[in-house]
Amino acid sequence: MENAFERLKALGKIYIHFALSNPEYYQVMFMMKEPLSFLTSKEENAAWIEGQYVIEFLRKTIVECQEMGYFKDMDSIAVAIQAWGAVHGLVSLHVTEHLDCIKDVFERNDTMEEMVYASFQVFVEMIARSK
Repeated sequence: MENAFERLKALGKIYIHFALSNPEYYQVMFMMKEPLSFLTSKEENAAWIEGQYVIEFLRKTIVECQEMGYFKDMDSIAVAIQAWGAVHGLVSLHVTEHLDCIKDVFERNDTMEEMVYASFQVFVEMIARSK
């Protein structure tokens, strides 16, 4: 995708879609320490190569967004971690059913999945308005 900001939005939507479609796998991948500990214990100086590739791709996308006027004067690594943390937090709250436990507070008829996507859209709008 040529437009870096559109790519960033698509990455977030894909991340959310994967987590909501595969909650058990998502929990194993991102919420349990044991799988990552196992990977890094298998070899001396082992690293989570896939994770490094993904965060580097995200960082490069952020840098391209900065060239378009987004995230002015911000550290690209910190922005990448914040973006990951935002979508991870949203889906983690849903996957662990924490959102379900407080849904009555929202006084809305949306499903929790709809709320996750709506919250992501708010995040995207905040970024768009910062330009």
